[in-house]
Amino acid sequence: MVQITGNRFVLNWINTLQLRLADSGYARAGREWHMEEACSSFSRVYYVHKGCGWIEQDGKRMLLREGHMYLIPVGYRYAYGCEEQFDHLYFHINIALSGTEDLVSQLRRVIELPMKRSDIERMVILYHSPDTDDALTVSQRLYRDVIAFIRHAGIHNEPTPAYSVMVQDALELIREQLSVKLTVERLSQMLNVPASTLSKRFRRELGIPLGAYMDSLLFQRAQQLLLFTDLSIGEIADLLEFCDPFYFSRYFKHHQKETPSRYRKRMTEDVHPSP
Repeated sequence: MVQITGNRFVLNWINTLQLRLADSGYARAGREWHMEEACSSFSRVYYVHKGCGWIEQDGKRMLLREGHMYLIPVGYRYAYGCEEQFDHLYFHINIALSGTEDLVSQLRRVIELPMKRSDIERMVILYHSPDTDDALTVSQRLYRDVIAFIRHAGIHNEPTPAYSVMVQDALELIREQLSVKLTVERLSQMLNVPASTLSKRFRRELGIPLGAYMDSLLFQRAQQLLLFTDLSIGEIADLLEFCDPFYFSRYFKHHQKETPSRYRKRMTEDVHPSP
């Protein structure tokens, strides 16, 4: 007799949790690596290879030290820089939960974990390799390290958080009608609730302003369309309801510090390097 046992909890997590890579690279940074105010629509994973950087929030500075890896969660506001040298392998990721909420968006602190220098060196070598097996190994190790960050942070949420009906309805509408024209005011009208009430409830339950959340998802959607479709810049602009491609490009450059076409070209070259 064959006996089979299942685990719906595992099945639910696998079906609802998805790690998306928005960008990655190996940066050799000097004093020019500096910004007074940063706030990403993605989480940043840093593997510090050589040197030392820093991030600062509310006057408290945290060093990014060689031989450590770091998770800077989505929505975290901070300044960053380095004094001399900061060579690091980075990954910009979103850990999507049920298509909307990012699993680590509840975090309000940076996670630091020690890592053997030899392991970081190995990650850097694997990252620069054109071999498919090495790329898969990098992906496997990134997943492993993200799990380590989540465990260290003590995140044990169910795959579908228990939000109020108002917030659940808002999340559903955002997912269905995401575009640049979807504002807090328009969303509140669709839900027939005051904008101030919706904004306060949303921030209390998700820990992020409603407008910032929608903007974060809009930017993520733009990245996904650029990376995973063959749509032109104009077609993506129309799909996201920007008034024209120029406005979309300006919006994208504000978030990414490069144009949509440059981002697509760079990421495509990274995935399919020229011989």
